[in-house]
Amino acid sequence: MDAFISTDYRKKFAIDVSANYRTFYKSDQENFRTEISPRFRFNDKFSMVYNFRYSTSLNRDSFVALAPKQEIFGVRDVQSIENSIQASYNFSTKQALNLSFRNFWSIADFEENNFSLLHENGDLAAFDYEVTDDNDPNANFNIWNFDLSYSWQFAPGSEAILLYRNSIFNFDKQSDIQFTESLQNLFNQDLRQNLSLRLVYYIDYNNVRNMFKG
Repeated sequence: MDAFISTDYRKKFAIDVSANYRTFYKSDQENFRTEISPRFRFNDKFSMVYNFRYSTSLNRDSFVALAPKQEIFGVRDVQSIENSIQASYNFSTKQALNLSFRNFWSIADFEENNFSLLHENGDLAAFDYEVTDDNDPNANFNIWNFDLSYSWQFAPGSEAILLYRNSIFNFDKQSDIQFTESLQNLFNQDLRQNLSLRLVYYIDYNNVRNMFKG
């Protein structure tokens, strides 16, 4: 089942809203996703789009581990939240400032004592799998990316892009924590930063050849 609403992009403010629900044949798995994306055009030069996405997958048969001649599966619940922002300011038709931000958080929580073994015919059979600190399949994943770039088209087909980027990444087994707590743990990690300059220059082969001939 799907539902979608989108308003007029010609207006200064517009919004997209969607929702999706899925069930599966001969399975207890359920998937749900919703997305909200408001956008605002401040003027002819400056615009911004925010996107929020929430998704969850319940009772999903998922791979756990690979043992000698054994493929072990388990039933897990997955929950994800994504926030992103895209913004741009055009100084002119040739110069622009662009911002891109994304934070993605996801947890995977396996049901206790509900593991199975994959047979050659594709069937799953109950299996006694001992979970320890070393092989715990539960997961908490959180990542932050921020890009700020300035682009300048200084000649036809030629462009210079100055980019600043920072990112943070965290992965652990804390599948029972909430989003805010996971975000706090994320900011305790080291911040990776990068500054780069890319130059693209277009050379017309025919012009160069004629110049040398002349």
